[in-house]
Amino acid sequence: MAALMRINDVAKKYNITKRSLRYYEEVGLLNSRRIGASKSRYFDEAAINRLEQILLLRSVDFTINEISKVLLSDNRESTFEIFENRLKEIADMIDELNYCKGIIASFIKIGKSIGVDKVNIYQLLRDQIYVHNNDERMLSMEEKYEGDIIKVEFGVAIVPIVCPTECDNFLDKIKEMRNKIETETSKRIPLIRVLDNEELDEWQYRISIKKKVMLDNNLEIIAPEDRSSAMLSYLESIVKTSIDEICN
Repeated sequence: MAALMRINDVAKKYNITKRSLRYYEEVGLLNSRRIGASKSRYFDEAAINRLEQILLLRSVDFTINEISKVLLSDNRESTFEIFENRLKEIADMIDELNYCKGIIASFIKIGKSIGVDKVNIYQLLRDQIYVHNNDERMLSMEEKYEGDIIKVEFGVAIVPIVCPTECDNFLDKIKEMRNKIETETSKRIPLIRVLDNEELDEWQYRISIKKKVMLDNNLEIIAPEDRSSAMLSYLESIVKTSIDEICN
């Protein structure tokens, strides 16, 4: 008879609870033998091999339902489809974590630059979520988004200029400018990505076309009331002069 392991020994060796082992039996993933008057559970070599497969799949965060489909199916194509779907789910989770990371990193950088005692935590967080959400919205508005063809990056001091106020919305003005150029040139202008960049100086802003930096400037020397219009003016000029490169 092949060597058998008691449930207590299996639980100890694989650092798993007896309850989990019983659950795997209940859902049909494992089989045990009941031996002796006490009807203790024993696992044979095949069951141990199956348990190791289950734990391997659990280590890469597969659900029990997914594990069941993988282990109990003889269809390799459907098995690979399960892996592909799981990969997509993980990629989506990574995107979500990077989204949260970007918001929190910007929040910390801006908060420190303003002074932690002066920060309105919830307003600053709302501003950061707005900027990041708008960027994500622009990226998903069109199925055939061309990538970061036109990108505007800015330092932490410029965030209040970009975030919406009752009478001024920088992002709406960019959209109006883009539509205006499209009407004038009869050419389609790709969506413009706008995002804060904590690596830039606080008043620095940068405009890039197809990853080529077209303008790297500083707004600190410009009067506060003129900063938004200055950024828009520079952006419009660069887009117009680079129209052929943008649309090719």
